[in-house]
Amino acid sequence: MSDSDIIGTIAQVRSNRSFFVAERDRAYEDWTASLHRELIQNAVDGGARNIDISITSEFGRGVLGREAECPIVTRVAYQDDGVGMTPEVLEDVYFSLHGSTKSSGESVGGFGRARLMTTFSQPRYSIRTGDRWAQGVGSEYVLRSRDQALREIDHWVGLARERNAAAVSAGDTDAVRLHQREIYQLEQEYETLAKGPRKAKGCRVELDLNPEDAKSPERRPTVERLKETLVAYLNRSAIKAKVTLNGELIETKKVAVKPAAKILARVDNDRIPETWRENTKIEILPAGDGASDIAFGEMKLVDPKSDHGLPAGKILVRSSGALMFETSSGNTEHTLILELSPSLAREVMTSNRDALRDEYKTALEEFSQRMATDTDAALRGKPKTEFTVLQGGKGLLSSRPEKVEVDFAAPTAVTGFRTSRSKRLAERVEASQHIWYSDWQYDSFTKDGLENVPAAEFNKLFEGLKGRGTVDGTILERFPGRQQSEAFLTALDRYGPRKAMEVASGSLLGHLVNSIKLHQALADEAESAANRDKLSDLHDVPIYKENLQPDERLDPVAAKKLTRAFHAQGRRHDPRNWNLPQGEGLQARKLLAVWQVAVQQCLAICSERLPKTPSFPYSVGWVLAMPRHQWLSLSGDYGYSIPEAVFHRPDAREELRYFLLNPLDQECQLRYSASNADDRHSIIALAAHECAHVYAPQDHNSAFASALTEIQMGLTPKRLREINREIDASIQLIDRLYGRGRTRIVALDKGNGSRPAERLLDSLSDDARSEAVELRADGVREVNGERIDELERTFGAWLDQEGVRPAMG
Repeated sequence: MSDSDIIGTIAQVRSNRSFFVAERDRAYEDWTASLHRELIQNAVDGGARNIDISITSEFGRGVLGREAECPIVTRVAYQDDGVGMTPEVLEDVYFSLHGSTKSSGESVGGFGRARLMTTFSQPRYSIRTGDRWAQGVGSEYVLRSRDQALREIDHWVGLARERNAAAVSAGDTDAVRLHQREIYQLEQEYETLAKGPRKAKGCRVELDLNPEDAKSPERRPTVERLKETLVAYLNRSAIKAKVTLNGELIETKKVAVKPAAKILARVDNDRIPETWRENTKIEILPAGDGASDIAFGEMKLVDPKSDHGLPAGKILVRSSGALMFETSSGNTEHTLILELSPSLAREVMTSNRDALRDEYKTALEEFSQRMATDTDAALRGKPKTEFTVLQGGKGLLSSRPEKVEVDFAAPTAVTGFRTSRSKRLAERVEASQHIWYSDWQYDSFTKDGLENVPAAEFNKLFEGLKGRGTVDGTILERFPGRQQSEAFLTALDRYGPRKAMEVASGSLLGHLVNSIKLHQALADEAESAANRDKLSDLHDVPIYKENLQPDERLDPVAAKKLTRAFHAQGRRHDPRNWNLPQGEGLQARKLLAVWQVAVQQCLAICSERLPKTPSFPYSVGWVLAMPRHQWLSLSGDYGYSIPEAVFHRPDAREELRYFLLNPLDQECQLRYSASNADDRHSIIALAAHECAHVYAPQDHNSAFASALTEIQMGLTPKRLREINREIDASIQLIDRLYGRGRTRIVALDKGNGSRPAERLLDSLSDDARSEAVELRADGVREVNGERIDELERTFGAWLDQEGVRPAMG
């Protein structure tokens, strides 16, 4: 007995059309609105440049030898010139419920659930691609060659002529008209297929829809409704292919959009396929906590001033320009477009392609919430930024300062070493450590240097030694082999570096290498000590710079002026450039003190009024930015804006937080004065706003609003007086640091306008100026504030007017 006799006949589960209709209606709230999306997207995925669509009311056709299910149907036909489908794809993929050709991630189509709607749930469907023609109903279909299809069409023509003859006999003119059009269309289809190539380009999908088939009358697939939904769909899309409807080109409006922001979704690292990491088109940003941010699309703002005709308050989610679905934007004034990354579109959407998967849905919902509470922040992109934390005497973090110029040709020091590194290098210099070198290495030496000493530093050494004529007073004077040193110097002067390196012994090269390293180590130590002295009384000073380039809309002259001012202010507000003896950085330091007191007090209010406020380290500093042109929700128009203050938490895994004040206006000039009462009030208000972000780092949501309300309620008149007294005390301390009552008047980057101390000098008489002002040899004028106070107490109004000079004792 054979296996087949034992097993018996193997059958497969069959499903009729009613099953697919039920599945379609369950999966799609309005399948008639999604029909065009699926058919157009498949054409776009196939690379179509032209899509010809016809939507007409016709007599129904039979299929598989059966009578037509519907006497009158809405016939929808899509013809494109894309790549089409091979016979294997058509039979093994399209007609296999779990098959799909779209595994590369570069397209969103996939013949999955969409086939329930576009084909299997309809009364009749036919697909012609390549040299194959498939037609069927539900899960039943036949796949024919071109010759078989021609015989099928010829049979349909004969049946149509019989029906037309019957209609003529009955005198039914409407039926005659429809049958004659049917005959004409079939004959045209026969002629096109017979005279065309055996393998047709692209794909033709023809569907017969039941015009009574829908959950509600307004969603029935009538000709009028399908035409309306097609035009509406195309107006919400931006596909590159040309689309015609019943022979007429559909013209759509070009919508003016402005790039707004990349949309990031937080995804656990173990859920990110390795193929994503290998794909250079997919942007993956480390986010900590075992997760990464995936840039799965770009949000674009539709110009509110343009006549775009798109629905307000919506986000149109697209892929390759084709609309996938719509969702609320969170702001009734704006229309946005989320263009999904082509490499990720299929992965981030659900199988119905009318929603996003969990992580990406959450990211879009969070964006919508930000739109509802802070539109400008939500739409703000990610401009080029720089973030630096300068180490203060009370802080923990630092950034490496710029290197100072070092004379590598000078003799090295013999004492005063502060670190073990410089002591160790000094010992190596004395020992003349041997270094092996051969002439064949010279080419690599000119590029990479020698023994971790860069070639650029050797070049500085060579330039410093040329023309000296003697080793005395140079880096060579301490080398014990004087003849070798003199030979090296002579070769350098006469023949250049290559010959000098060739004649140098290994011990001489060791002396040079370690001497250069010692020079650099001592320079690093000196600069570190100087910076420690400058910042010894400060906490860490973070400096966050964004919008580092002027807006492209500015004319070149204005852009150059703005750039110059921005960089000058950057130098003035950098603590490394603050100089106590010279009086430089006084105003910036006072302003930083005002900001620090304001933040401290607002955080103290948080601790008092919000008991669950966490304990965390923080510091205060600057945010510096050129103005950026963007949509301003308060004015309802585009304009230039800058961040006034920023709360920054660089790593969600760490407790460290930074509170940053922008001291500049849109012209990159100093906005605030530490002594101005109105400016202090503004700074305190900004501190309250940024401290509230401790409870809502990214959003202006209900948690943020509650925290801000508590802080504002804590800023009572009494508390504000206390804050101002503390600010006064801080400023007096800074005045003492800058000379114990003496003000040094210097030009800071040739800034605009006179400074307060200059205005003070202008108010003094010549005699008073001679008593209280000293002109130093370096050109700096030193004002003795204590002497002015003494003169004012003793002689009163004499300081303010010219007159008889009193006796000065």
